[in-house]
Amino acid sequence: MRAVTKMCFSSIIVTTALVVVPATTAQRAVPAPYGLDEFSASLKLRASYQHCLDASGGATPGMQDCIDAEFAYQDKRLNAVYKRLMSTASASERVVLRNEERGWIVAKEKRCAVPESPGQGDIIDSASCVVTETAKRATELESRKIK
Repeated sequence: MRAVTKMCFSSIIVTTALVVVPATTAQRAVPAPYGLDEFSASLKLRASYQHCLDASGGATPGMQDCIDAEFAYQDKRLNAVYKRLMSTASASERVVLRNEERGWIVAKEKRCAVPESPGQGDIIDSASCVVTETAKRATELESRKIK
């Protein structure tokens, strides 16, 4: 079982609308790069993620492969910024950041939990949630000033 499938649950309709289906040009206040909708672009989800999902044709194994690849990228991004912040923080700031990160992990796992008797959609939804939450957290940490 893939590690990502164990982590997250949100609405598949919302996830599909936010990640799989880009907004029309009329819906965008500011043009987003790479043809991503504004939300996806703001989280720094890669255009290749959207292209991969589109190419999967909605087949679960293909979608899961796309999600796994984007999660690996976003997780690496999150870990890099977290390490940079930790390396420049004071001892007390490191404790605060570490506790904040632990709290975020617990909240993400709760928000993105797979239901007890999941269907394929629930598993995809959960994995998509993990990608989105990880990208959100990386973006949030990247916006912090590094000393």
